[in-house]
Amino acid sequence: MYPTMIKGIAALLSAYMFILLLPTPSPFTLENFLAECILDPLGFLAAMFSFLIAFLCLGSLIQSSFHFIASKGKRKNYRELFLQVIWILSILLLIHLGTWHVLLLYCFAIFYGMMSLKDKTVNGG
Repeated sequence: MYPTMIKGIAALLSAYMFILLLPTPSPFTLENFLAECILDPLGFLAAMFSFLIAFLCLGSLIQSSFHFIASKGKRKNYRELFLQVIWILSILLLIHLGTWHVLLLYCFAIFYGMMSLKDKTVNGG
């Protein structure tokens, strides 16, 4: 339960920092976006580092929720499921800050979580 809580808090804070640090010019043009990224490389690097941490944590949460759903016959810890649902639904909190940032982040996290799933019946583990 505690690793899920720590991953969720890290994902939420990292996603928040990513939204705040990535420059988004109001009339979005690629030239203005690239110019702001080039002129502020430290902010861009911090935003990308926050993005990396957020999508790795979110991908891990998505992976663990799939394992929770797939565990048939095992006794399920519903507090664990509640935490996973809360952290995955944190999209509603973050979407007010940056819609496209959150969409990009969750797309990467879902792809990462799905790619890192391991079928235990095939591997025999």
